[in-house]
Amino acid sequence: MNNQPRSRISRTFTSMKTGLFLLAVIILFSIAGTIIPQERTLSTAGPIFRFFYYTLNLGDIYHSWWFSFLLFSLCLNIAVCSFSRLPALFKSTFFTPPWLPSIAWQQEHRLNASPDEAMGLLSQTLDQAGFRVWDVTPYRICARKGQLAPWGTFLVHLSVLFIALGAFYGSITGFRYTIQMAPGDSIVIGAGEHSGAGRPFTLTLQSFTIEHYSNGQISDWISTLEIVQNEKKEALQAVKVNHPLSYQGISFYQSSYASLYPMEQRSAGRTVQAVRLQEKEPYIVDEQQGIAVVPIKYLPDFDAQNPMVSRSANPVNPHVIYLAYAGGRPLGMNAIAIGKPLLLPGSSAEVIFHSVLESSGLEVKYDPGLPLVFAGFALMSLAFFASLYPRRRIVYAQIRPDGDAACLSISLLGKSQLPEEELSRLCKAMIAAAEETSTRRADRAKL
Repeated sequence: MNNQPRSRISRTFTSMKTGLFLLAVIILFSIAGTIIPQERTLSTAGPIFRFFYYTLNLGDIYHSWWFSFLLFSLCLNIAVCSFSRLPALFKSTFFTPPWLPSIAWQQEHRLNASPDEAMGLLSQTLDQAGFRVWDVTPYRICARKGQLAPWGTFLVHLSVLFIALGAFYGSITGFRYTIQMAPGDSIVIGAGEHSGAGRPFTLTLQSFTIEHYSNGQISDWISTLEIVQNEKKEALQAVKVNHPLSYQGISFYQSSYASLYPMEQRSAGRTVQAVRLQEKEPYIVDEQQGIAVVPIKYLPDFDAQNPMVSRSANPVNPHVIYLAYAGGRPLGMNAIAIGKPLLLPGSSAEVIFHSVLESSGLEVKYDPGLPLVFAGFALMSLAFFASLYPRRRIVYAQIRPDGDAACLSISLLGKSQLPEEELSRLCKAMIAAAEETSTRRADRAKL
């Protein structure tokens, strides 16, 4: 009694219906991963949504524990379902099909040939039609065609298994994150907060340029990256959109750009802290008083009459548009010239924006499961062509003496689109060959 629920659970988990259900759920959450912003933090959402967002790791669905579990379950299901069919596939492909104890003959014909001649003509006709004769006994023939067709379905299942395995392996061992770098910045990949896939190496942004169309719109971002490992330059490449740099299996993609604001906080004429803020990143001057400043926009040629639009791209009168907070409440936006001290209300400290740097946003991606995924798609293409192979069918034929002639009883079993027409063609070819043999025998008798 205890084995019955266990066997029911085993059958449910290893059934093809369960595999299709898991595949549908994975596809559904993959679509959700493209809709829900990934690798983002939530600040304005409600506490309940924030709880589920961070608990279920909805900001990085493809590397969450439950998504990896779904992929592992799908891999296990496909593997069990597919490989449990292997014995039957091998048997049907490489072993002689047995002679059925009772056969419902589909067609019977009288041939103008002796039983021995009819057996030879039958074997020859089946061979010309693409059938492989597997079993020949006195006056009986068993032949088949398309015995490799069932392997097409097996290859489809195997290709899905490869794709799921690649996705699972990539989800537990791969990583993806973004870095923001200004020209001259260097970071060590494979150490600290920057994950790597081998020996650590140093990534340096040599230069960053923004190309524009004639109308002023941005046409491309170009980051010149240098990789140094063990004091040896290993790579130097200009990275553009859709033209990443790859090293040790890690790919660096050009994903965005942003402005960085080197800023200094001073108190009593002394530097208290020097930071480099990203655009719209708040800097807290005094946490207790709720005093903060947020750089909003850089204007290289500030115009007081139109303060939100730069008069030109040349740094003639560079200003920073900023948003100030006092007592935790916004005071509104204003502008401050580059290098000019800014005294915030309620604070004796002052801040100075020294310059503005154009920084490159790079996406760092490592997915060791991609070779398995590519192999799965290649195998799926092979399975598509295998599915075009003729469907499997088996011919059972028997020859019986009928006076001076022979009687042919024949049946065609298996999956075929037009089995009756194919069987009729075989019979017509057999009858024509027997008539030709009879005519030649009569001609020899006359001579």
